[in-house]
Amino acid sequence: MEPTEKQSIIYSAQKLLDILEIIAESKSPKTINDVVNMCGMSRPNVYRYLTTLQNNDYILQNADGTYHLGPKLLYLSKQYLHQFNWLQAAQDIMKELSRTSNETVHMGILDKNEIVYMARVDSPQSIRMFSEIGSRNPVYCTAMGKALLAFMDKSLRESILNQIELNARTENTITDMNRLKDELETIKRNGYAIDDIENESGVRCIGTVINDAYGQAVCALSISGPAFRLNLENLKDLAAPLITAANRISQLYEHQAMN
Repeated sequence: MEPTEKQSIIYSAQKLLDILEIIAESKSPKTINDVVNMCGMSRPNVYRYLTTLQNNDYILQNADGTYHLGPKLLYLSKQYLHQFNWLQAAQDIMKELSRTSNETVHMGILDKNEIVYMARVDSPQSIRMFSEIGSRNPVYCTAMGKALLAFMDKSLRESILNQIELNARTENTITDMNRLKDELETIKRNGYAIDDIENESGVRCIGTVINDAYGQAVCALSISGPAFRLNLENLKDLAAPLITAANRISQLYEHQAMN
C-alpha cells in the first residue's frame, strides 16, 4: 500500500505543476474549460488544483473567471536570483556602466508592488544618489519599476496596478492611472523607462529590464543621478549603453541558469 500512496502523491504534485505550466505558457488568461481540455483531467479535479494555486498566490483569477500567473512567482524568481553567484559577475558589467555614465547604477527586483534594490555601484562623483541594498520604492514612479511593469504579462500588470494607489511623491509623480498606462506602452516601444524626478526630488533615472532565457523580465537595471547633472537629453543618450549592459547581464543570467 505504501508505494501506491507515494505514487499518488507524486501524481498529484505533477498534475499541479502541469496546470501551473499551462497557465504560465499561455499568451492570454485561461478559463477552467481551457485547462480541462489541455490537461485531460475532470473539471472538479482541475477546479481543486486551480483553487490550491490561487489560495497560495501562484495564480490569480480575473473578474471574468479566467486565470493568469500570480505574484508568488515573482517572489520565487527573486529567491532564485539570490541563489546564483551570477550577481557578482553582473556587478563587473555594472561597474563598466557606472564608469561610462559617471553615475550610480542599480539592479532591482519586483516584490509585490515595490522595487527592491539588490545591487549598487556608486558614481565616482562626489555628488551622487544615496541608496541602500534592500531598500524599497514604489513600482509606479521608479524607472526600474515602470520598466518591469511595461514588459511583464499584461494580466499580471493589471493585477498589480489594481492593488496600488498612485500617491504623489513629488510634483512630477504620475497620479492618473490612464496616463501611467499610456506611458507603460511608450516604455515598451522605446525599450527603457525614465523617472523624471517622479520618485525623489532632485533625482532622475533611466531603467530597463533584464530577461531570462525565455524573454521574461526577471529584474531591472538603472542609471541614476542628480537632476542638475542628468537632464532628459542626457538620460536618453544613456539608453543605448544601459540596454547593452542589460543584454549582457541577461546573457550571463541565462548561461548561469543553464549550467
